[in-house]
Amino acid sequence: MTSPRRDDEPKYASYQAVALAWNLGWPIAASVIAGSWLDGRLGTSPVFILALSLGGLLVTVRRLMQLGPPSSGGES
Repeated sequence: MTSPRRDDEPKYASYQAVALAWNLGWPIAASVIAGSWLDGRLGTSPVFILALSLGGLLVTVRRLMQLGPPSSGGES
């Protein structure tokens, strides 16, 4: 029997990194955009951008905690 090709492993790892960055980054970016828009509409300069940015950061930290600790390849 032949072993499976491992040419796709670096490509797969790149896709995983992009997916992780996207899933962790969009809450922060969306909260900054929404906060900026709300501050512009309501004339409350840094209030909503700071509050929503903090909320986006908390969402991202929660998502990181749900992923669990990094696994070390050497333990059995």
